[in-house]
Amino acid sequence: MGRRKADPLFPLDRSDSTQKIKPMKRNLPTQTVPPDPRPFPMRHGRRCLPLLWSVFVLLLTPPLLFGAKPLHPCARPPEISPEAWKDLFWGTPQVIQAQIKAADGATYYDFIEWNPHSKYGVGPIGTYVRAKDGKATRLWTNLVYNGPPEPPWTALGLTFREAVEMRKQNLLPSLQDAIAENRKEEMIRAWHKMAERKPGTPIPHFAESPWDYYPEVIEAAKELGLLPKDFVLPALAPKDQRFLNIMLGIEEPTMTPEEEARQEAIANALARMIRASLEGDRKTAEEANNKLLELLDLSELTGESGDNPSPPQQPPAGNAQGKQPIPPRSR
Repeated sequence: MGRRKADPLFPLDRSDSTQKIKPMKRNLPTQTVPPDPRPFPMRHGRRCLPLLWSVFVLLLTPPLLFGAKPLHPCARPPEISPEAWKDLFWGTPQVIQAQIKAADGATYYDFIEWNPHSKYGVGPIGTYVRAKDGKATRLWTNLVYNGPPEPPWTALGLTFREAVEMRKQNLLPSLQDAIAENRKEEMIRAWHKMAERKPGTPIPHFAESPWDYYPEVIEAAKELGLLPKDFVLPALAPKDQRFLNIMLGIEEPTMTPEEEARQEAIANALARMIRASLEGDRKTAEEANNKLLELLDLSELTGESGDNPSPPQQPPAGNAQGKQPIPPRSR
């Protein structure tokens, strides 16, 4: 997947904001991504504040959101044993962005790695952890500005109320930085553009950053006074709504017949190549390998087609001035 587009113009759909959401049945990725040596970029598709929300902050709660504190690495939480802490982070210092003691007796954490080489002090790897009785389970981890989108907390074991509390901890520190950056005019322009969007209009790069649409995030914004109680934006396009439903675990992902046939052909080619290699049949193994490469279509992985590289990505519609969203901050 290409670099995530941190589009601040995502609409918010309140249709599912009060319903109970069952956890996802599918397994989520738990592998840890090797640290990225590059400085943490300003583009941040995960914790960046949608500009519309900041408009309401400026109008409704201006005294609340100033003076974000410097970031410091946290100590190992007592709920996580030294061995589990080492297995989770390999000695990399972490910052706690949010945490909650859940009804199931476990403590859930939203970590992001502490990065003294970044001007923002954090990134690029974020991790969700569930800890209980000294044991820790990595629920999700990835580059916070690149890669698959993070799942909603309701899909990872928290109740809706608990998930909202976690998101409130995420939103407030980011708002402090947004206000400090004096981006009022840009926020107002973004609001006007969002309000003019027609219902059902597809959102660019929605599948790369659906975070703004999670019901738990919307409810957290309302409770912080960032959105009015009756605030409604145009409905999502059917494709975007389906992707959101899959992330929330209320709809199962399905493949088209063509996708299923392709997956079966890939499995058959791989099995044929392995069998031929074990039998020493180099010709058959090479044929199977070529077929496998053809089916995998490596241009999908490299972003290139033939000898021509893909064109550079244009900035999101609401970010035409080249300004990047503000990265996360923690108390």
